[in-house]
Amino acid sequence: MWWAEGFPSHSPLAAWHRCVQTGYYGFVFDTETMQFVHFGPFATPTETDLSKLPSVRLELRVVTGGKTYKCIRGGKWSKYGGPRLIESGRFLQRADVTDLEFASDDGEKLEINTRFETVAWPKQLGMIFAAKCEKSARLEIELHDIKGTRSNAIEVNLKDQPTDREAKSLWHEVSLVIDPLNFHAPPPPCKLRILANDVSNGNDQPIQFEASRGWHRINLDSTEVVLPKKLLDGLPSDRNNAMERIKIVLSNPSDWEQTANLLFEKTARGFKHQLGASVTGISAVLRDSNGQPTGIPVQLSKNWHNDAQAGAYRGQWFHGITQVKVAPHGQIELELSIVYGHWGGVAAASHAQLCLIGWGSNQLWNQTALGAWGENICYEPDQVQANCTMTDVRPLMVRSMNSGEPWGWTSNVGGGDWFRWFDQDAKRVPHTAMKSIDHRQGPCLTEVTYAGHLGDSINHATTVSLVRTDDLVRATYRLRMDVNKATDFSRFVIFQFGADTYSYTGEKKMAMGNEEGLQKEWETQWGGGLYRTEPMRCVGRVPWVSLHEAVPQLKDQQRGAWANRGIVIRSWTAKLGGKESSPWIAERGVNVHGKETSTLDLVLPPNVKKLLPGDFVDGTIEFVVMPQFADDYYGPNESLRTALRQHQNTWRMIHREAVENDRQITMKIGKLQHRFPDIRIEATNNQAEFEIEGGTGYVPITFTGLTAPARYELYVGGKRLDQSVHGNDFWQTDYDPTTQRWSQTFNVPASFKAGRTIHFYQANN
Repeated sequence: MWWAEGFPSHSPLAAWHRCVQTGYYGFVFDTETMQFVHFGPFATPTETDLSKLPSVRLELRVVTGGKTYKCIRGGKWSKYGGPRLIESGRFLQRADVTDLEFASDDGEKLEINTRFETVAWPKQLGMIFAAKCEKSARLEIELHDIKGTRSNAIEVNLKDQPTDREAKSLWHEVSLVIDPLNFHAPPPPCKLRILANDVSNGNDQPIQFEASRGWHRINLDSTEVVLPKKLLDGLPSDRNNAMERIKIVLSNPSDWEQTANLLFEKTARGFKHQLGASVTGISAVLRDSNGQPTGIPVQLSKNWHNDAQAGAYRGQWFHGITQVKVAPHGQIELELSIVYGHWGGVAAASHAQLCLIGWGSNQLWNQTALGAWGENICYEPDQVQANCTMTDVRPLMVRSMNSGEPWGWTSNVGGGDWFRWFDQDAKRVPHTAMKSIDHRQGPCLTEVTYAGHLGDSINHATTVSLVRTDDLVRATYRLRMDVNKATDFSRFVIFQFGADTYSYTGEKKMAMGNEEGLQKEWETQWGGGLYRTEPMRCVGRVPWVSLHEAVPQLKDQQRGAWANRGIVIRSWTAKLGGKESSPWIAERGVNVHGKETSTLDLVLPPNVKKLLPGDFVDGTIEFVVMPQFADDYYGPNESLRTALRQHQNTWRMIHREAVENDRQITMKIGKLQHRFPDIRIEATNNQAEFEIEGGTGYVPITFTGLTAPARYELYVGGKRLDQSVHGNDFWQTDYDPTTQRWSQTFNVPASFKAGRTIHFYQANN
């Protein structure tokens, strides 16, 4: 789901066209006119041009007092109203428009609180028209195409209801559910039988089928947190190993294949994990009856915003959304594992959509976390609030920002962006048509791509990743930019740490170097809205930049620990101005939130005055959020703690990351695909073997091209890897529908300085 021409608040000439595309159908909905500009099935899986789909007319009507009122426009975007995004991800795109305007044919307006919601699954679309009625009325929804009409209506009769205003102001809904592949045939009836049972106590969980939204809602508020028996008498931090386990049984008594659309739900009262901020890092894994991860993804959507204007979306909640196909007369047994702080005893990685209804702006916001102690890096692809993609950035396992205690939210040292183009009049060209594609959401490795355009000149895509580890926040960005036509600019930034428009930290020093050590260190010069250094060319095999001696920019941020930042350029290929180009950096002084600071910009070479057709950038950048002082870090990684004692608050910590995490691979069986963010290897006949040198924290290793989802073993230095706490709970399985193959990701503790053999193969039993 995306905005066709970028979010209109930043692109004044852009239409309010919200687009949804599945593998089977798509639509463009105008949230101003409340009409489907384009809507229908795709002729083939490869023909996904929404502009070629026909228009479909929508009518929403309220009949009251003997008069008919029609919806004439949608509400304008505001902090809490207008077009809002509810949840977004791999299986479900759900959004609404509030504050609809209604008028009769003679121009009389109707004052009524209404909203219109679309609930898009891959092969089904639900449309819901809801109103808060204070008098009896008839709500009608109607959809017209060239072949005919689909409609539905409900009568809201308040005569027999209590007379108090609150009771008469309840929401009433009328819905229309269609099969977009066969517009005039309703979706086949759901015949599935579903059971959900808490493994810890045997209690059944309540399940409700909601036809208008197309899901079985499975409420998990009463499930119990399970701690491993061997840890029950351990330290308070052992509660990071908590898990909830729910047995799911799906039965299909019909003669046709059924698809179960499942919503695993937790409301505020369902969060019983008693350490940290559990909702921030919650994720969900579907395992088979033997506890083996299946590779069936679970979309992660959540909220913790509490402004009263959010209404039904107010407060803390979690939605895990998935689809499971069940064969005719078939039965499937699965286990849903709810993960909090740890997966296999190590901080789990998660990438989730965070609902902003109840906070403001109400558009797409993604939130990543290591463990469940607060968020670590946030992304807003449409750049609605801060005019940059990377917003909040928080270090891992350092003293919390409020109390200074462990296992809490840490301080925000955020801000960052990529592909910032300023035209010759110094006006920024916004990112447009930003699509988010979820490849992996954790708990061992996350992988999400944000792809879009800069005008009609440049296409770009950035894949962001976070990995399960025990030491520090280490995010990886794989950048790709392609120039389609000659592009003039007054300023062009390939990547920026700290953003022109968002920063809560300032570093007193910066330094640059490579695998051999330091090349240059300088004192920063904050503010001024200009570059404080000339562009500097990054040289060497492993270039790095350190931003250190950081201090907070706001007084109320001076509690708890702070953090430094740095980058390591792991790969780089570029043609800029028609010539092969190395990466270049420069410090820029900026003023953000009324405070002066500096950003670190990856810029074009100084001799490039225009981008040319065929120019491109293809690079991999590792972003490191580094604890400043050894006493701030309370995590379990002794190697990091020792290094901090020796080199805290200096450039040497980023140099250490550059050199020690420089993974060298010698293949024996299989094909090496890349080294960052994970060492990714295409297996040969479900087998791989290689030698590795280098690595810090926990090194992620992914094996692709597997013909089955389970029953593999990994040996490290001749010893079978087993990190299980709850059994089979330390690796991640993912399914690739394009290749129809699986992959498995492991995180191996780094101890490879002298080299070690890694052997992966399919077990016989």
